Amino acid sequence: MSLLKSAKQNNFKEIKIAVSTSAICFIMYMVIFAFMHFYPFGGRSLAWCDFEQQYIPLLLELKNIIEKGGSFFLGKGGGGMNIYGVFLFFVSSPLSLLSLIPDKTNIIYFVNILTVIKLSLSGFTASFFLSKMFSKLPTSLNIVLSLTYTFSGYAMMYYQDNMWLDIMYLFPILLLSIYRLVYSEKSALYIVALTLSMIMNFYISFMNAIFIILGFGVILWCSGLKNKGRICLKFIISSVAAAMLSAFIWIPSALQFTTSGRGGTASKAFVSGSIFENYQDKFALLSCTSIVIAGIIFMLVKRNLYSKPIPKSMAIMLVLIIAAAFIDPINKFWHTGSYQAFPFRYGFMAVFLGISVCAFAFSDTAENSDKKIKSSAKITAITAAIVLLYCCGVGLIYKSVGNGLRSYVMSLWVRGKDAWIALLLGVSACTVYLIIIGFYRKQQLSSRTAAILIATVLSAEAFMNCKIYMGNARDVTQRYAQTIELADEINDNNFYRVKTMKRYFYSDMLEGMGFSSIAHYTSLTDGGFLHTAKALGYSSYWMDISTNGGTLVTDAFLMNKYMIGADSDMNSFYKKYNTDGIYKIYKNNVVLDGAVISKAAPYSLSGFKNSERLQASEFIAEKLLSSNDILEMQNDYSTENLSLTYKNGKYTAKIIDKSFPAYINYSFPVIGEKELYFDLFGNYSDNLSQPYFGAVNIYVNGKALDSSYPSKKSNGIIDCGTFADRYVSVKIKVNHSFEATSFGLGTIDTSKLSKAIKNSTTAPITLNDNKLYFTAGCDGWCYIPFVYNKGYSAEINGQKCKISNVMGSFMAVKVKSGDKLVLTFRPQGFIIGIVVSALGAGLCILLFALRKKKYTFPDTLEKTAAIAIKALWLVTFAALYFVSVVLWFWMKSN
Repeated sequence: MSLLKSAKQNNFKEIKIAVSTSAICFIMYMVIFAFMHFYPFGGRSLAWCDFEQQYIPLLLELKNIIEKGGSFFLGKGGGGMNIYGVFLFFVSSPLSLLSLIPDKTNIIYFVNILTVIKLSLSGFTASFFLSKMFSKLPTSLNIVLSLTYTFSGYAMMYYQDNMWLDIMYLFPILLLSIYRLVYSEKSALYIVALTLSMIMNFYISFMNAIFIILGFGVILWCSGLKNKGRICLKFIISSVAAAMLSAFIWIPSALQFTTSGRGGTASKAFVSGSIFENYQDKFALLSCTSIVIAGIIFMLVKRNLYSKPIPKSMAIMLVLIIAAAFIDPINKFWHTGSYQAFPFRYGFMAVFLGISVCAFAFSDTAENSDKKIKSSAKITAITAAIVLLYCCGVGLIYKSVGNGLRSYVMSLWVRGKDAWIALLLGVSACTVYLIIIGFYRKQQLSSRTAAILIATVLSAEAFMNCKIYMGNARDVTQRYAQTIELADEINDNNFYRVKTMKRYFYSDMLEGMGFSSIAHYTSLTDGGFLHTAKALGYSSYWMDISTNGGTLVTDAFLMNKYMIGADSDMNSFYKKYNTDGIYKIYKNNVVLDGAVISKAAPYSLSGFKNSERLQASEFIAEKLLSSNDILEMQNDYSTENLSLTYKNGKYTAKIIDKSFPAYINYSFPVIGEKELYFDLFGNYSDNLSQPYFGAVNIYVNGKALDSSYPSKKSNGIIDCGTFADRYVSVKIKVNHSFEATSFGLGTIDTSKLSKAIKNSTTAPITLNDNKLYFTAGCDGWCYIPFVYNKGYSAEINGQKCKISNVMGSFMAVKVKSGDKLVLTFRPQGFIIGIVVSALGAGLCILLFALRKKKYTFPDTLEKTAAIAIKALWLVTFAALYFVSVVLWFWMKSN
């Protein structure tokens, strides 16, 4: 019997139940927020980690574009990188438009409400699914089981990546649409759900695609239906239609991924770790609402009960996902090859399927009962006592160690005592849930009583987990307030960029405030520019490019006209512009006012990639600014307890006796005015930590300048200050032995630089939407400090011209005096994506017309479709569950 076909409930009633669930979810979160002083009942924000680092700044950038104008293609961060795929990764949900309501200063608080709205929608869709799939499930149990989804471990642990919650609330509808396609042969809901999934988050949609292939095959096989060929054909056509409709999303996004910094890291990350990596975090996610684990156990114990088509398919899908999660090579395949954190990003699937198998256990009992189930007073009292005992235990843990359960909010990993307490809480709650399920199935508890008991356990779990994963996180509202107040402080109608002298706040906040900069941090950070930024001496790690570092030369070329910092950070060329607030704004007086025009042809810059980082500044000054001998390296130094050698392009420093301190000492006269810089850089790896990190402490004229340099936050070239006609003493304390490819102390002649900039001819930049406009002041090559991308096209005086890729990441165009140069940016694949999406819309119209005419497909086509789906399922299953493991062991051994 098909549970789907037996569902005869009125749609209005189903929606009313779903709305009630959504409202209860919202109220529960508000109660918890009030207790924990979160906005709107206090001054705390949910934002931390990726929420603060990426989601909020990009939400602000979206808000700026809509309210003030701008481009959805050409971003303000990352040196003017392609932002299209980034927006589609983070803020393409229609709910992102709600950010237009509050002022930007209140976005940090508004995201609390936005998060609860998304979680409440998860309750709505979960309830609607359960109503459709399990018509005999009592309303009270429908509501409480749906609430477990909204308070699940996925919601608790992954809400920082707020865009993933959009897929969480969409998943029940997607799953319902697959069942509807198989059992009713109606594909409209499936096309809509899959298209929306691709639009709202193409990254998690990759995982959805894997699930759809495996899930459709399992559902169809379990159904026992005879018309499998026709269903398979409709599935293929519907999937193609959805893929075509969303082509304007995934085609340019896929192309952008290939040029991102993530493109070359997957193989190394795939083979790292053990085969059962991070199992504590995966268990913690499942055990936040342990009815999921209870459902898994009940399903395994009562296997015969799950012999009916729909519950059987749910059970098999659940087993496949749990196996994938806990066997890490398979898990990494689900994650496109690797993950940095959040090791169960498709965990909402396991959670919802676990809830669904529980729902079947309750629904099946109600369906097979001859009379209305009444509670036994004795059993009710016993079960209530057990529930009360559990709640008291949770309360005791909360009071005694609740504030100390911080491993996750400090590191994104559940470790140490936190893992043991998660295990204790999970096992305890799971046991209570199993007792409730058991007594209900023996008809000793009524549905209402069971729902009240489950709701009580859920409330204790929810309160405890909100404390661990929300309440224990560091409050970032003060930092946000201090940062966002800078947003409107610069009044300059010309194009300019902003940098920070230290890493005061996360990289994406500069573009979130509306400033152009070279900073950017997402998984789609341009890989070429990530490398170039390091080569220019700017601080970066993983996919994160910061603005601190560089030299006056590189700042001049990149048009870093304004600096954010504190008094102690500034050199004498940075003049105070705005001194209000914690962070001060300074203006750089030695910066180009546009793209420099040079006689040097692009081929003459090929040696840039072989330069050390300080020498890269000399290279730019010589080739583009026609200024020679601007850099002087200080090669006279003495060492104490240290061997320092240079061979084959590598500096090697070895401490002779580790029981004594080791030093490198410089002492030299500065003649004229010079800017002093120090650099220690090892390689272009994107690892979060490097062996040379923390290698030295830097002292200039007895003053401590930087300790444990380089570090994750500070690995760019260090500006040691401005000196004029005086002796300088620099002591470098070596903390541990190191190897480096770029090392040394050097001075840049600021008078020569100032003269070179004054004598340079530039083409001022006008940025309008996705176009860059220039007017050439002389003949030569116009060197444009924007990130090179194949999506650019160029015209001079209306005629197409060639763009050269220079210095790894920038652009150059040959111009003549008076030329009007226009660069237009459009993401690669965007036009073809639009065309394919338009064709997809036409296909959907055709499908609707054929359905109206009750068109039937040829038998041969249907049989071919069945064979194709079977082959696709087997290949996908084998690649994920066998080839990935074999490949992992092979790569590990080699």
